[in-house]
Amino acid sequence: MKALALEAGGSPTVYSPLGVTLPGGAPGEIASVADGTAAVQDEGSQLAALALVHADAALTARARPADAVTGSVIDPGERWLDMCAGPGGKAALLAAAAAEGMATLDALELHDHRADLVRRSLKAIPDAVATVHRADARTWSPAEPYDRILLDAPCTGLGALRRRPEARWRRSIDDLDDLVDLQHALISHAGSLLAPGGVLAYVTCSPVLAETLDVVEGSGLVTLDTRVAVASATGTEPADWGRGPHVQLWPHVHGTDAMFIQALDAGTSMTPKATLTPDRVVEAYDGAEPLRTLTRLLGHQRGRVAAATAAFVVKHSPVWVMPLVTAMIIDAVVEHAPLRELVIAGAVMVLVVAQNYPTSLIYIRQLSIVLRTLEASLRLALTRRLQELSIGYHRRTSAGTLQAKVIRDVEQVVEATRQTFDTGLAAATTVVGALVLTAFRVPEFLLVYLLVVPLAATLVLVTRRAMRSRNAQFRSRMEEMSVRVAEMTHLIPVTRAHASEDQENARVDEAVSRVRVAGMELDIVNGRFGALSWIGFQVMSVLCLVGAGVLAWYGIWGITAGDVVLLSSYFAQAHRVGDGARVGRPRHRQRPRVGAVHRRGVGRGRGRAQRWQAHDGAPARTHHARQPHRPVRRRGRGP
Repeated sequence: MKALALEAGGSPTVYSPLGVTLPGGAPGEIASVADGTAAVQDEGSQLAALALVHADAALTARARPADAVTGSVIDPGERWLDMCAGPGGKAALLAAAAAEGMATLDALELHDHRADLVRRSLKAIPDAVATVHRADARTWSPAEPYDRILLDAPCTGLGALRRRPEARWRRSIDDLDDLVDLQHALISHAGSLLAPGGVLAYVTCSPVLAETLDVVEGSGLVTLDTRVAVASATGTEPADWGRGPHVQLWPHVHGTDAMFIQALDAGTSMTPKATLTPDRVVEAYDGAEPLRTLTRLLGHQRGRVAAATAAFVVKHSPVWVMPLVTAMIIDAVVEHAPLRELVIAGAVMVLVVAQNYPTSLIYIRQLSIVLRTLEASLRLALTRRLQELSIGYHRRTSAGTLQAKVIRDVEQVVEATRQTFDTGLAAATTVVGALVLTAFRVPEFLLVYLLVVPLAATLVLVTRRAMRSRNAQFRSRMEEMSVRVAEMTHLIPVTRAHASEDQENARVDEAVSRVRVAGMELDIVNGRFGALSWIGFQVMSVLCLVGAGVLAWYGIWGITAGDVVLLSSYFAQAHRVGDGARVGRPRHRQRPRVGAVHRRGVGRGRGRAQRWQAHDGAPARTHHARQPHRPVRRRGRGP
C-alpha cells in the first residue's frame, strides 16, 4: 500500500488494508487508475467485500490478524458468486482474492451496459478466474453450488446520501415495497445456491430496517457474527464494530457510506470441500489401481470433470467427422453429384473445425481447475502428513526425498492425470466415433474392429508388466539421484572444508549412472511396445485398405471409393491414438501472481435511511489495492 500511497500522494485508509485516501485531485490521472490496476471505491464497499473473503473467521468465531486478502483461509477450488456485480468494484476485489486462493468467481449482472462495466473492472484478472454472465440472479441455475456468495442487493441507496444528496428527493416510500420484494427474492434464491458450509454476505448501501434486518430475518438463514470477519480483515477487535451479529457502517462514525453487512450460512458448519485431508488421501490411495485412486481423488469435482469431458468430446469431433465428410466429397466427385453437395460438405468441414477453438477453451479451463486443485490439495495433504510423522522417521529419511515427494512427485501425478485425460478421452472418442460412423456407412466392416481391439489389448497385456517394473525401477533411481544431489549441494561447505569433493562427486556419479541404465531399460521397453503397436496397426490398416478396395471394385456391400478412404482414415487414427495424439492439448502455465488496485464506491445507488440525516462535507475519494499478498502488487502483469 505504501507504493500506491506514494504514487497517488495519499494516505492509507483507516480500516481497509487495501485503500488509500486522497485529499483531492483527479483520480483518473493516476497511472494505476488509468491502466486499470487501481480504482475509486468507498472504503465501506471494500469492507463489505473483505467480510466475505474473511468469512471463515466468522464461521469459526475467532478473529485473526489482518494480512490484507491473504489473512483469509480459502480452499483451492472454491466457487464464488457475486449475484449483483455491476458496476464491478466488489467483484474485482473478490476476483483478486479468488485468484490468490485458487478459487473461481462468477459475476452476474442483469443489464448489458452494467455487465460491460463489470468486465472492464475485471480486465486485469485472468480469464480463468472470473467469468461475467448477463443473467437474472433470481433464476440463476449453476451446475454446482457456491462456497461464498456476495449479494450486494439493489436498494434505495440512501446510505450514500453524503455523495448523492439528491437521492432524498428522488426516493419515496413507494420505492421501498418493490425493492424489499426484490431483496427477499434474491436472498431466498441465494440461500438455495450455497454449498454445505458455504457463506452468504448480504450487503446494502442502506441503514433502513426494512431493507436490512427485516430481509435477513425473513431469509431463514443462520446469522454469523459478521464483526469477527470484519475484524479479521481490518486487524481490529470484534467489539469495535457494534453489538452484532451484523455490521452497520456510518459516515459520522467510520467515515464511509452507511453500508449494512451480514454474513449468513444455511445452518451447517464449515467442512472441507475442495481440499483433500491426509486421511482422505490415505483412504483414496490404492497403489495397485491407479485409475481407481484417481477417481476417488477427483470425486469432489465430478461436475467439472463431466464438463471437461463433454467439452473434449465436442472439440475432438473433427478427428472422426472429417473422414466422413471427406468420403462424402470423394463420392460426390466420383458420381458427378450436384455442386451443391460439395459446398454443403465444405461448410460442414469449416463449422466442425471452427468450433474447436471455443470448446478447447472450455475444456482447458475446466481441466486446469480440476488439476490445479488436485495439485494444491495433494501438496497440502502431504505437508500436513509430514508434520504428523515421528521425529525418528524424519531423522532416518533424507530431506531431499521428502522435498521430492512434495514437489516433483505431485507434479508428476498432475501431469500423468493430464495425459490420462488427453490420451484417454482422445482414444475413447475416436473409437466410439469411428464405430458409430462405420456402422452408419459400412456396418459390415464392424467385424474388422473385433480383430483390432483384441490386438491392442494383447499388446498392452504383454508389455504392461515389464513397463510397470521398469517404470518403478527408473523412479526409484531418480529418487536416489535427487537425494544425492540435494545432500551434495547442502554439504558443499563441509566437503570443501574437508577436501572430500572427490568422494561426493563419486557418489553423485554412481547415482547418475544408475539413472542412465534404468532409463535405457525403460526406453527399450517403450520402444518395443511402440514398434509392435505400429506394425500391428499398419498391417491391419493395409489389410483394411486392400480389402475395402477389392470389395469396392466388385461392388460388394455397396462400398464406394469414399468408404475406402473413410475406413483407411479410421485405422490410421487408431494408430495415432495409440501414440497419444490429441487435439489442442493445454500448455502448462504457472499461475500468475495477482494483486489489485481497483475502483470502488462508484456503485449502484443503494441504501436509504429512515430518520437518518446525511452529514455535510465533501466526500472523500478512496483508492484501494485489490492486493491479495503484500501491499500493492499489480494485477494482470504476469508472474
